[in-house]
Amino acid sequence: MKSFAKILCLLLALMMLLPTLVACGGSGDETTAPSVQTTAPKEDGDETGRNAVKDNVPTDLNYGDETVTFFQREGSNLFTYEVACEDLLNDKLYDAIHYRNIDVESRLGVKIKVIRQAYTVGKAEWDNTLSTSVLTNTGDYDGAAIYASQSSPLAKEGIYLDLNTVSVEYGIGHLELTKPWWNQTLVNELTAFGALYFLAGDALITNTAQGYCLFFNKDLFNERFPDDKSEHLYATVKEGTWTINKLIGYVSEIWDDLNSNGVIDDGDVMGWTIRGGKSDGGMDAWMYA
Repeated sequence: MKSFAKILCLLLALMMLLPTLVACGGSGDETTAPSVQTTAPKEDGDETGRNAVKDNVPTDLNYGDETVTFFQREGSNLFTYEVACEDLLNDKLYDAIHYRNIDVESRLGVKIKVIRQAYTVGKAEWDNTLSTSVLTNTGDYDGAAIYASQSSPLAKEGIYLDLNTVSVEYGIGHLELTKPWWNQTLVNELTAFGALYFLAGDALITNTAQGYCLFFNKDLFNERFPDDKSEHLYATVKEGTWTINKLIGYVSEIWDDLNSNGVIDDGDVMGWTIRGGKSDGGMDAWMYA
């Protein structure tokens, strides 16, 4: 069986090439790279800020052409290309993933393989496939891009590796948990009793693509809260003092019953509305946040 632990340095390596992804997704003329090209085009200019942060993976680290297999969901492009995109799709994001993995394979001497299986919420087939493989020691997968709300309970079965054990900070591996390409809030909040079983970051498309944002009506806010003004909202976010209680305090003060029927319905002015399906009422926004 292949060592699941040793291969997690690859996850770090996937992120060490983030500047390639950012460069491909920047402004400028969009061009389609020929299929024979194995290096992503890069834009001129010095790297600054986050892109200037480099990894500390040894330059001579090489796994001798070992295949690294990831298990993930089959579905829309968002899930299908979570870790890898084998073909060029004339899309900056997906093509950047394609080039990134080629660079990783070349640097570490590995071959990235992805096995995809359909995932239906509420059904256990995907989870059973992953769990059975690990518990029977078949070595089918080295890593998995799980569905957070459905597959995280598998941790109680003991099938997930404590990532701290292969980290630079706490273990003997190359995983650098303090680097900005890992979601630091999740690193802190998901560490339980000294163990960390889940990570999210720029290696995963859904970490960014399923981010949610809040729009607000500046004119309405300034009218209803003249002492605060809209600039106050931006300041609370930057200062880290924006909370759900603050949101509730503002939105609960606003309801104009425009059709005078005494019922909150379409056409009224409301302090808060959320986009989402009938089944969840838009609550996914809270989970992903």
